[in-house]
Amino acid sequence: MCPPAPLNDRMPEDLALVRSYTLKDGHLFLELMADAGIYELEPSGGSKSAAPSSPVSSKGPVEFECTNIDGSKATLTATFYGTRPATVLIERGNQVRPAFQVRSGSGAKYEGHDLMFWDAHGEAIVKWGDVELECKARR
Repeated sequence: MCPPAPLNDRMPEDLALVRSYTLKDGHLFLELMADAGIYELEPSGGSKSAAPSSPVSSKGPVEFECTNIDGSKATLTATFYGTRPATVLIERGNQVRPAFQVRSGSGAKYEGHDLMFWDAHGEAIVKWGDVELECKARR
């Protein structure tokens, strides 16, 4: 019997299974479908022994006005969480997708299952499945 895959190999695949999220005692919990498990993310710079009163810092929700390549308009909302790794939850229509921060040359880039969100100075490039959007934060 093979041992389970390392977490860094499994987590990107599991992102497609996230069905809900909860903030509790300063931690972000991502619950997977079909009782497949729950990811617990702690505040960056902290540890599990940190006081439960120190919540995960968050920014948002931030609303973005987006334009598709074909000129159609869309709106999405992003809520950023100061977890390790940093997390963003993107809402578009009636869907929510999580993404985790990855290295980038500039701005903040997040990747998840069928999602890439790259934000720099209030403007974002978003790939949501086969759809590519250029977005600007509402002020």
